[in-house]
Amino acid sequence: MSSYTSYRPKTKSLISVGQLNWPDVKDLSAGEQFEQFSKILLGAIARIGEMKRKPKNFDYAAFHATVERMLARCSVDQIVA
Repeated sequence: MSSYTSYRPKTKSLISVGQLNWPDVKDLSAGEQFEQFSKILLGAIARIGEMKRKPKNFDYAAFHATVERMLARCSVDQIVA
């Protein structure tokens, strides 16, 4: 799993990568795939707090909590084609 994080103050860009590998999830149910996606996404957001250089006015903890609430409200039926 990739754990790349970067903050570029000049461009005000914040990057935190979470990688979901298809071979690891292809045989899982849609619900299990969504659980893995959610876990990896939230982990990428949480890593922002561990960065040495990060935006001063970005509340990553509040962002994490908001995304976590939104993922919890999302039904797998809403996202499965």
